[in-house]
Amino acid sequence: MGYIDNDDVERRRRARERVSWEEIKQRHPDEWVVVLDAERVEGDGPVISGCIYAHGPDRASLKLPRRFRPATLAVIAWTGQKSIVLALDGLDGLLGAAL
Repeated sequence: MGYIDNDDVERRRRARERVSWEEIKQRHPDEWVVVLDAERVEGDGPVISGCIYAHGPDRASLKLPRRFRPATLAVIAWTGQKSIVLALDGLDGLLGAAL
């Protein structure tokens, strides 16, 4: 019987649940979040909705996906008073922008 990482199971479940930006901010106030399949206003505007992959108080501690579909828009965003959104292109973009 293999080892089951409950954190990974929960992360995969959350990554399939689409939520609004307002709900993301309510669930994870003043945190950085990795949002997969992000929907944004006019391509590079504010995030409207997406699927939360990871969250935490600082970008360096975020768990990033090892792989994701290239067509998927992924962002790292700050949920605090002044929102910050960093768009990412593929896994190389995730790793480069997260640090």
